[in-house]
Amino acid sequence: MALADGEVVHRYTGGRLVGNQIYLRHTPNDTGLSVFLYSKYKHFRELPALKVGDRVKMGQVIGHSGKTGTVGGHFGRQGYPHLHLSIYVAPTGEYKSTEIKVVPKNMHYFDPLALYLMAAQKVTDNHAVRALGAAAK
Repeated sequence: MALADGEVVHRYTGGRLVGNQIYLRHTPNDTGLSVFLYSKYKHFRELPALKVGDRVKMGQVIGHSGKTGTVGGHFGRQGYPHLHLSIYVAPTGEYKSTEIKVVPKNMHYFDPLALYLMAAQKVTDNHAVRALGAAAK
C-alpha cells in the first residue's frame, strides 16, 4: 500500500536482490512534511500496472507481495515472498533515474518506522532519530 499520496517516478524488473520494484516520490504538499520522501517497494509478485507519472493515494494497493529477486543463491530454491520497503529523504524533488534505480539529490536514508516520528519530532534523517531521547523514541 502507498504510504502517502505521491507519484510513480520509476519501475523496474531486475534479477536477484531486486525483482519487481517501483519508486514513489511524495512531495511536501502530499505529506505535509518539510522534505520530499521517496519510497521504494521491492519484490512484488508482478510489476504493478502503474506507469511513471501516475498518481497514487495513501493506502492505495500498489501490488501484492511476491518473491521476485529472492529465488536461488542463499535465498534457497523457493525464495520467499515479502515487501522490501526503503525510504529516502531529500530537500528537493530533484532526482536522477537510472535503469535500475532512482537517486534523489542530497538524499538520506530513513527508517520507515521513523515516519511516525517525523511530523511530531521534526526529524528528517536517521541521525536525528538516533539523537532523540528514549522517551521521544
